[in-house]
Amino acid sequence: MGETLDQVVGSYESGKAPKHIFGMTPAESAAVVNLVHHIPQAAQEILAKAVCEFGMVKGPITHAAIAAACIRVNFEPALIADDWSKSLINTSSSIEMAAVRIVADFRSSPVGLRKPVGQPEVSRITRIARCWELVIAKLRTLIPAAAFESEKERLKELFMKRAFDDWLVGLTDECPAELDVCKCGELAALVSKHRASIEKDCFSICFDC
Repeated sequence: MGETLDQVVGSYESGKAPKHIFGMTPAESAAVVNLVHHIPQAAQEILAKAVCEFGMVKGPITHAAIAAACIRVNFEPALIADDWSKSLINTSSSIEMAAVRIVADFRSSPVGLRKPVGQPEVSRITRIARCWELVIAKLRTLIPAAAFESEKERLKELFMKRAFDDWLVGLTDECPAELDVCKCGELAALVSKHRASIEKDCFSICFDC
């Protein structure tokens, strides 16, 4: 009786089988391992749809990038500060966000300039995606809940357009002692706007009393 894909992949990961699956190259085999065991279903579906649309060879991501450890859930990047490394461990949602960004960036590029991302680019975007989750979580604590809900989709659109990429990369490189979202101009303006609104409301309430 033949082996199931899970059994084949299990043998591959344990070292009990040659470093290839079904005659595929090592990179293709490692990509299958990640897809079966380490990349969340939602991200798999995003990448699969992109392959159907663009093809694998000329699509948004290489086999080597799909095979990389940095695209796995629970992968911990090596940063200059241990607490940041722990905070930036990949989550299912951050990998899904990274997959969305990879495909969106590819689609938005001029056809003649499109090229699949490799491992270095995937390492960067997975860090950015996870760091963005931390930023959004911090922002949620700084402005009223209603304001956050009204702003979050607009901020997500800006993230998708790479508006925050340089700042986010800087955070993961520098690993500051405290995550200060007000170091980003767009977010500082947002916090200031709603802080002023809160202070105005408080003043009005006190005056009425």
